[in-house]
Amino acid sequence: TIVGSSRSSFSRGYKWAPDGSCVLGNHEDGVMRIFRQGDSELADLSPCFCTPAAEYIYDFAWFPLMQSDIRASCCFITTSRDSPIHLWDSEEPRIRATYRPMNHLDELAHANSISFSSSGEQIFAGFERCIRTFDIHRPGRQTSERLLCTRKDKSGQRGLISTLAES
Repeated sequence: TIVGSSRSSFSRGYKWAPDGSCVLGNHEDGVMRIFRQGDSELADLSPCFCTPAAEYIYDFAWFPLMQSDIRASCCFITTSRDSPIHLWDSEEPRIRATYRPMNHLDELAHANSISFSSSGEQIFAGFERCIRTFDIHRPGRQTSERLLCTRKDKSGQRGLISTLAES
């Protein structure tokens, strides 16, 4: 249960900020909450920041070069059902940019998983049988798409790309 929430909400996952200054939590009620590290235990903290999502949140990721003393780097991305990818400001509840993945019918498609490149210049998004890439400095449509297999082809990665990580 979250302190300060109007109803009971369980967490779906937490990710520490790259600089360790705060933790970002995804919750069942569709709200992303940021907890800042202080003198008290994490279990006793109240969220200092909340962002409501339109739908169920599939995945989220911190900007990899985030440093809490550099405001421009304090952001994270989310992907949710029937919504584009949003780049959120982690200091105030506002969307900085929106990235719209489009399918082959030129309709909005939602990503199942998302990740930043290690340089923070690109966003990788996992879909069914493909990975789409976005330039962080150019909000809007994807810049490239890599098809991992086709319906007729038996080789390659089939199904949903549910987790992404860059090595």
